[in-house]
Amino acid sequence: MQGGNMVWPVHLAGTLGADQNGVVQFPFPVTLTHVVAAASNNSDATLKLGTTVGGSEIMTALAIGDSGVPVTFTRGTSGNVFNGAGVTAGQFVLLAANTPYYWTLDFDGAGGTAAQHVDLAFVVTD
Repeated sequence: MQGGNMVWPVHLAGTLGADQNGVVQFPFPVTLTHVVAAASNNSDATLKLGTTVGGSEIMTALAIGDSGVPVTFTRGTSGNVFNGAGVTAGQFVLLAANTPYYWTLDFDGAGGTAAQHVDLAFVVTD
C-alpha cells in the first residue's frame, strides 16, 4: 500500500486462446478508483467487471488498450467508465470486505484478433 492506495496487478502471458477470468477480494472495505488494461498487440479484447462470475454489474465489456498503450477505466458518465447497473454514474465503486469481485477478459472481443501479453491493474484506496 502506498499513500492509502493499493495495486492488484494481473499479467496474462502469451497469445490468449480463450476468455480469462479472475477474482479480487480484500479483507477490509476499499474503493475501486480505476482499472488499467492493455494488450501488447493490436487486439479486440474486452474487459468487464462484476459481482458474479461473468457478470457486468460494475462495468460492461469495454475494449482494453492496444500495442502496450493502456486504457484506464474509472468513474465518469461516458467513455471508459464504470458503467454497470450496480454503479452510480460518476461515482467510484465501493467494494465490501471479504466479498469476491470478478473480472472477465474476452480474449478476442466478438471473434476478432486475440490479445497477447495482457496486463491489468486494479487500483483501490482504503
